[in-house]
Amino acid sequence: VVFRSSFFENHQITIFSLGSHFQMSICLNQQLMRFFVLFSLLIFSYGLKAQTAFDALRFSTLDVTSTARNMGVGGAIGGLGADFATLSTNPAGLGAYRFSEMVFTPAFTNINSASVLTNDPNPSEIIQDETKFLLSSLGAVFVGKPSASNWSTFSFAMGLNQFNSFEQDFRFAGSSLGSIVNRFQDQANAGVFSDFESNLAIDALAVYDLEGDGFYESDVELNPTANLSKDQTILRSGTTQELLFAMGGNFKEKVLFGLSVGVPFLRYVEEKTYEETDPQNEIDFYENLEYIENLTTEGAGVNAKLGLMFLLTQKVRIGAAVHTPTVYSLKDVFTTDLSYTFDDGGIEQGLARSPEGEFDYSLRTPWRFIGSAGFILGKAGFITTEAEWVNQGNSSFNLTRNSDAIEDAEFETEVNQQIDDQFNNALNFKVGG
Repeated sequence: VVFRSSFFENHQITIFSLGSHFQMSICLNQQLMRFFVLFSLLIFSYGLKAQTAFDALRFSTLDVTSTARNMGVGGAIGGLGADFATLSTNPAGLGAYRFSEMVFTPAFTNINSASVLTNDPNPSEIIQDETKFLLSSLGAVFVGKPSASNWSTFSFAMGLNQFNSFEQDFRFAGSSLGSIVNRFQDQANAGVFSDFESNLAIDALAVYDLEGDGFYESDVELNPTANLSKDQTILRSGTTQELLFAMGGNFKEKVLFGLSVGVPFLRYVEEKTYEETDPQNEIDFYENLEYIENLTTEGAGVNAKLGLMFLLTQKVRIGAAVHTPTVYSLKDVFTTDLSYTFDDGGIEQGLARSPEGEFDYSLRTPWRFIGSAGFILGKAGFITTEAEWVNQGNSSFNLTRNSDAIEDAEFETEVNQQIDDQFNNALNFKVGG
């Protein structure tokens, strides 16, 4: 049983894992310059387009959990090999296998988050804690020993590795100036009519053209300085599970090689529920509003990984691996709901629901180059290290694969430029023992 704890800004992620190896592990997982750039949380998305620079980073990050042994050494098992996790990092690790094995690793992830509404004059922190079950790895390795050959072993493996978890729930609440209605009103007056935002507000009577002159008004503009209470819950879930087929070999106990083909299956689900109220009755007519956004992103991709490992001695080994970009074919399905309650001599409520939106597109992740080294310290233990170089700025979306709309082409250029501008080279370093 191994314990791993990682800290990302205000989010603490703790993983307990049961696997095919039982050991007590002390690990140091130090990833230099590897980070998620946590953008200021945008409450409302632009036109419900899910493709952002942060999405490219989210979906292209390689954080292999897989086996308990791999997690126990901070994800750096590639320096030693003979572990199912190496299929997703350096498949040359297959050449270090001596016996066939089956792998099954269930895992529990505990997520703790602290959130605050930053423009609240008296902000209060909301802390949430949850535990979820995950399948970290499942597969089998088959080892053969060729006779009358310079090959000591030859291995074939297949199975699943998890390398991303999108589990994250958090909530913020507080009071601040302004309302989401201002956004919908500005859209309508700019002639931007969306079935997922401004049209929804018009249908729910949160925004209206009282004079019939094409100029849209709202109740909230009756008191622009009103302090409204805001509360939003964001629920995120999903994983990337990679189906792998790999082969590897051991040549003369000197050189190990491996090749794997991966088919990652991605699923990301996000539900945002935003509520707004006027507890002090600062705005005539206005009572409350609820806006719900639902997004599901699903798809699959394909990639290849090639690895080599050199046994300088039986106790010292170095390795290298290269990963081709993963080309994902993705589909977004999204809806929004809006309810607006007002008092016009009696409580009334406007309700509106968007149609189901769909959008097909593709994402290409960057190349990766990995170096590793492992040192066996007699019978005392071992040290294993891994360094990964990746240019996150080389990710790119193709939003015009099934669309000839000018706005999709313009948005594709814009978001890819953001990726190039905001992300650059990163070196991820791991060491464990």
